[in-house]
Amino acid sequence: MKYLLFQKSRITVVTMPGGEILPALERGVIDGAAFMCPTTDKELGLMDVAKYYHAPGIHRHTGTLELLINKDVWDKLPADIKAIIDVASRENLFRGWIDLVDKNVKDLEVLKTKHGVKMVETSKEILLEILKAWDKVAARYVEKDPFFAKVYASQKEYAKKIVQYRREFYVPYEWVADYYWPKKK
Repeated sequence: MKYLLFQKSRITVVTMPGGEILPALERGVIDGAAFMCPTTDKELGLMDVAKYYHAPGIHRHTGTLELLINKDVWDKLPADIKAIIDVASRENLFRGWIDLVDKNVKDLEVLKTKHGVKMVETSKEILLEILKAWDKVAARYVEKDPFFAKVYASQKEYAKKIVQYRREFYVPYEWVADYYWPKKK
C-alpha cells in the first residue's frame, strides 16, 4: 500500500532490502531513502551518505507487534497461564515502545550533532498531498476488497468518535510543546 501511496504522490519508488539501501545511496542509484526511524537509520549508516532528514512523515503505518500462539495450544492453556501471557505481552509492548522512543530521541541528537544531519520539516502542502493520495489508494482498496472496506469503515467510524472527543477534551499537543519548548529557528 505504501508503494501505491508514494506513486499517487508522484514519487518514484524503488523497493529493496534494507541492507542494499546504503550502497544504493552511495552509488547514486537512489536519491533518498525512507527506512524506519532515527535509531535504525543510524544503525544502517544512512548519515554517512544522506545529510538531510525530512520529518514528520505521514506515510508510515503503525508498527504491529504481536505474539502468535497456535489456537489449539492456546485453548489447552489454563486460565492463569493465559493471564500471565496477556499481562507479560502488554508490559513488553509498552516497555519496548518507551525504550524505542527514548533511543530515537538520543540517536536523532547524535545524527544532528556528531554527523551533521540537518532536519528539514515536511511542509503542510506535502503532507496534504500524501493524505489526498491516501484517499485515492484507500478508495481503490475499498472498491476491490470487501474485508478492507469493512475494516476501513469501522476504523473511520471509531476515529470520528475519538477525534471529536480529543478535540473537546485534550489541549493541542503542539500548543503545550510550543509554550514550554518553542521551535528553534
